[in-house]
Amino acid sequence: MTFVVLKKLSWRVLGIISLLCCQLVLSGFTVVAHRGDPLAAPEETFQSFDDGFAAGASYCELDLRESSDGVLVVSHDSNLKRVTGQNMAISKTPFNEIQQAHETNGEPIHSLQQLFEHYANQPETKFILETKKNKQKPIDMEAKLAALINQYHMQDRVIIHSFSADSLQKMSVLLPNVPRLLLANDLTDISMADLQFVTGVSLEDTVVTPDIIKQIHHLNKKIYVWSEMTEPASVIPAITLNNVDGVVTNYPATVADYAQAKKGSHQHVVNKTATVTTTYSAATWTNPYVHQQASNSVTVGEPLQISTIVTKAGYSQAELTDGRWVNAVNLNFGANYQLARPYLGLNVQLKPNQYRPRLWNNPLAPTTSQRLFGGSGKITAVKVVKHKLWFQINQQGWLQSNQVLVNLTNQSAPQRADYFNLPAAKRLTSIDLLQSPALNQATRPTVSNGYFTRILNEFNRHHI
Repeated sequence: MTFVVLKKLSWRVLGIISLLCCQLVLSGFTVVAHRGDPLAAPEETFQSFDDGFAAGASYCELDLRESSDGVLVVSHDSNLKRVTGQNMAISKTPFNEIQQAHETNGEPIHSLQQLFEHYANQPETKFILETKKNKQKPIDMEAKLAALINQYHMQDRVIIHSFSADSLQKMSVLLPNVPRLLLANDLTDISMADLQFVTGVSLEDTVVTPDIIKQIHHLNKKIYVWSEMTEPASVIPAITLNNVDGVVTNYPATVADYAQAKKGSHQHVVNKTATVTTTYSAATWTNPYVHQQASNSVTVGEPLQISTIVTKAGYSQAELTDGRWVNAVNLNFGANYQLARPYLGLNVQLKPNQYRPRLWNNPLAPTTSQRLFGGSGKITAVKVVKHKLWFQINQQGWLQSNQVLVNLTNQSAPQRADYFNLPAAKRLTSIDLLQSPALNQATRPTVSNGYFTRILNEFNRHHI
């Protein structure tokens, strides 16, 4: 693939596209090994393609040129000197001479026909084929390509992409059911006319933005992204966050790991404020799918602006404005923080005459437990789920607040104020009154403002 600097999307396209925001997106993308796995084997050799598929790629990308005698040759460069050491211009050399040049692993330069023959009985192997054109020449490339695809029954195993809109238009007539992706030297060159005969576009990752992705998808087109051949592995976490349809990469194994982790997840655009509701600093991550811990954590009471929520199997990750991610179970949104805050750091005791309940791994999807509640402990995090309070006990697991009695004696002054400022119906009333100084004559005079008397009144009023 020839890489170019892509600019802003043409006003001819953007001007007519609605900026509708999709609130729920199914996540996942196709992994494409760029020229095979060029970091493991010489590019565009069978070995490189085999390594790319073995690494987890669904497709391998390759380039096509035409020899002087009209053979479609698998090669990115117009001259073979870089990959073989032989100074051969493909367009000026017959294929039998081209095959005399070998790459560093000993493989000769292959024709597309040889590649189709080699992988004919491996239906799981698929390819993205780039037609290399120079001022619409060679003019017969598309006809030859279509003939080979039909001959080897590759219609469901190939995607065509090209910088040449003319080439893709020809392919849309010859093989209308084969997907076609438009590459662009400059996004101002993408016209609505071009988009009529392609099924998607392929863009360099540095210019792809969430808005561009939404707009391309709004036109019912696919969007793939790629990086330079000098692609650093550090860009992969950011690339995989995007709601793109495919990633063309020099690191197929790494990107395949992200794709697998992302599979089955859902992405919600929220743009809400949340507050950390833990007694400890909560870790942040650079990516919600494959956890790589960021350098900074978030602290109790810290207000955060959340742009996106990613959920998978009940677990949720929230994106901060600086690109970090935090486990959403550590956050409460909007007024829910006021409902949760008064109970942070308090001690709890199992209600009398109850069996020891389970501590759940996740209150957002309480389907997995890791241990039984020991009977007492400290609340280290609070989460409001569907108007119900969940307590994390000693950072070990979660249970519902109605399963325990809460000891309010070690509330701080702000927590007392927050508790009594709540509407009476919102206050938790499963209180451990036996542990309260309100029932201890020796300590009752030291309790200010009738605090525990008020708690006892609330207790009696609700008959808990």
